[in-house]
Amino acid sequence: MFDTGDAYLRKKFPEWTEGRYLLLREKAKVEAFICSPLLNDVNSDTVVKCYEKLVRVHQPPNPDLWRDYIQYMTGKSYVTHCSEEDVVERDDGAKIVEAPGMVAAKFRFIRNMYQRALSSIKQISQDECTPSDLTYENALKLMCEEFVAFETFFGSDESRTTASKLVAKKLASIRQKSVTKMDVT
Repeated sequence: MFDTGDAYLRKKFPEWTEGRYLLLREKAKVEAFICSPLLNDVNSDTVVKCYEKLVRVHQPPNPDLWRDYIQYMTGKSYVTHCSEEDVVERDDGAKIVEAPGMVAAKFRFIRNMYQRALSSIKQISQDECTPSDLTYENALKLMCEEFVAFETFFGSDESRTTASKLVAKKLASIRQKSVTKMDVT
């Protein structure tokens, strides 16, 4: 259903990326929180592909999109084949195991996602709008706070310092552009 809607929007309204954005965001959330858990498809890349497509469809991407994607990946488990003594039973009765190397790789992947998000996010003009639950500036501030918190809990002091500098630089550039726009008007 979503793929048919996406094809229709691309064919009939190729310039309307906001429509595709809304459709693909809904698809990603349905896949992540309904289809994947119902099908017990833990190792599927379908949801990741949905989110990857979503962050590329409308430029510049809204920080809210990246926050949704990162939050999904933070909660995603990677199941490996293992011996019976390595299996841990979850609260819901499902048996799951994450290899120790996968946990470290997951932290590196999430750090990389935050860095990709900050490099791809640009300030939007005042007359341009991106459909989102939060305003652009609020979504960006929340994502920056989450990145620093992630590095505080899971990174080294050096990575936290690097994240803080990156966030400060991003927020300063956004503030400077908004002040410049206010001076012009």
